[in-house]
Amino acid sequence: MVPLPKLLELQSLISRQESKINQLSAILSEQESILNKQYKEINLLKQSLQSSEQIINEQNTSLTKLSEEHRKEQRKIKTQRLIWQIVAGIVVLQSLK
Repeated sequence: MVPLPKLLELQSLISRQESKINQLSAILSEQESILNKQYKEINLLKQSLQSSEQIINEQNTSLTKLSEEHRKEQRKIKTQRLIWQIVAGIVVLQSLK
């Protein structure tokens, strides 16, 4: 048989451990809640990143098209300039005759 003082000591120890378990359980619940919020934030940020990536890709495609159009326009201007130089040269030659 276990003496009464020993039983009381064990009961006190169990009570303290139950209190600690309850505290740890509360901390665990709080941490779980924080983790869930962070998970949601990460998912929102991931969606935002994907959306931004799509916008960047669309803008990149648009810039590529604009760059190509610009090159074509520059070639056209160069060709027109050359034609006008030829025309001007012919006019000068004709006026010298």
